[in-house]
Amino acid sequence: MKQLVYIAGRGHSGSTLLDLMLGGHPRLIGVGEVFSLFDPARNFLNRPAEVTCSCGKQMNECEFWAPTTEILRRAFPRESLQQLYRLFLDSFYGHFGPAAIPVDISKTDEPLSLLKSFDDVETKAILLIRDVRSWSVAMRDTARRSRDFDARDLARKYGWKAGRHYIGRTSSKFFWHWYILNRRTQHLLRESGLPSVQVGYEELCLYPDFIMKMISDFLEVDYTPDMLALTDIQSHVILGNRMRSQQEKRRRVAYDDRWFYKLEWMLPALVFPHIMRYNSVEVYRNIRDRIWNT
Repeated sequence: MKQLVYIAGRGHSGSTLLDLMLGGHPRLIGVGEVFSLFDPARNFLNRPAEVTCSCGKQMNECEFWAPTTEILRRAFPRESLQQLYRLFLDSFYGHFGPAAIPVDISKTDEPLSLLKSFDDVETKAILLIRDVRSWSVAMRDTARRSRDFDARDLARKYGWKAGRHYIGRTSSKFFWHWYILNRRTQHLLRESGLPSVQVGYEELCLYPDFIMKMISDFLEVDYTPDMLALTDIQSHVILGNRMRSQQEKRRRVAYDDRWFYKLEWMLPALVFPHIMRYNSVEVYRNIRDRIWNT
């Protein structure tokens, strides 16, 4: 049976790093955020020259995505989401062969039940969860970089609605957003019946060989040390994190430690102890009591 790997979770939780690591296996091929192609508001299928693939070419020049995009564009938006994804899968296996395994890092929850409907494709999901302290700092920094953070920028962009958006950029709001959505994804994964494994971003960065061996066992593929090299050259990732094109961040598995010295997470960590308890259990479940107590 053909196979598919779907990475679930929140944006900025390390999915691009995990994708690069999985790409070190000869059968695993990253394809990026496939479901984003079907978002009519973003309309990527009709402007492929504006999207760069991890192979270094524009999407309309990539050996895989150029023909695939054309197939999808002719069917969009007439066909259902399920049919569009089937066209993508048929194009992928036709190009790379039935033994190849696509790694979709779309992360959104909505496709989980849809992926179960393909009888000839076994989908396995990896839920990636990042420490809420680290994640909230990363999200606030992302807003700062896009000039969508300071009160003056928000007032200029949103007018009288700036106050609501300002509250939405607070660490407390990010804590609750992280907690509610991760719990929802866990519930939807259970409801979908898809085989799944949960991994913490911190676990992946701090104990990469241990975690990648565990993931390899789950996916039923042989572990290879190349998974730690980040030298994947066979994937065709689109619409992923900017890390995929930043060579200095791909020299080794490195942990994003900004939250060590940015302390904006401290107040919500004190105010919401139940979120911190959930964080402690869910992010570190694979390494708890297994490393230092052995």
